[in-house]
Amino acid sequence: MSAEGLSRLTSAVIYDVMTFDLAYDRQFALKNEIRLATGTKVVGPAFTVAGQFTPNRLSKYEERARVIDMLEHMSAGVIEVLQPNYAGPLGSWGDFTATLVRKFGCTGAVVDGFTRDIKGLNEMQFSLFCKGTSLVNGFGSGWQISDFQCPVAMPGPLEVPVTVNPGDYVVGDDDGVVIVPREMIDDVVEHAIRRLDREEDLKAQLAQDGLTPADLKKTIFEW
Repeated sequence: MSAEGLSRLTSAVIYDVMTFDLAYDRQFALKNEIRLATGTKVVGPAFTVAGQFTPNRLSKYEERARVIDMLEHMSAGVIEVLQPNYAGPLGSWGDFTATLVRKFGCTGAVVDGFTRDIKGLNEMQFSLFCKGTSLVNGFGSGWQISDFQCPVAMPGPLEVPVTVNPGDYVVGDDDGVVIVPREMIDDVVEHAIRRLDREEDLKAQLAQDGLTPADLKKTIFEW
C-alpha cells in the first residue's frame, strides 16, 4: 500500500477511519469554513508556506528572490498549504500565483484566507480550498511570505489548530479537508479498505427484498 491509495478515499471516510478505527487523538480535519472554491479533489503531500505582516518589508528584489527560492523547492504533485497569519479579508491567492506554482509541480492549494481571480482559477481548473473571495491584494499591503516547508497551524473545529508538517498528506474534496500524517498513510488506507468493504456488504444486505425487522436488527448490530 502507498499514498496512491488515499486518492480513492473521500475525506469523510478518512475522518471515520482516523477517529473511530485508529482512535487518533489529535486534530486533523480543517475547519469547514475552508471549502472547495475552484477545481476538484486534491490529494498530495503538503508543501507548507507561512506569511506575515511586517513593518520591515523586504525590498522588491528580496521578495521576488524568496518567492523564486520557494518555487524551486517544490516538486511534482505537492499541495500548497498556506497560513497567511492574518485575520483580515485580503486576497493571498489568485490566478497568477496558481499559474506560477503549477509550473513548479503544485497541483492544488489550501489557504487559511481568501482568493482573488475566481474566474481565472475556474478557467485554468486549479483546485483551491479557501475561506472565500476578496479583491484586495495581499501583496503590496504589508504582507509577505515569511517561511516555507515549516510546520504551520491551520484552523480546526472547536478552535483547535491542526498542525501541518511538510510531507503530510492533504486530502480535500466537497466534504472538506483532512491532513494525514506521513507515518499513518498505510494504516489509514488499510483500515479504509476494510471499512468500505463492510459498508458495501451492509448496503447489499439492506437492498434485499423481504427483510424482516429481526433481519434488519441483526444486520445493524453486525455492522
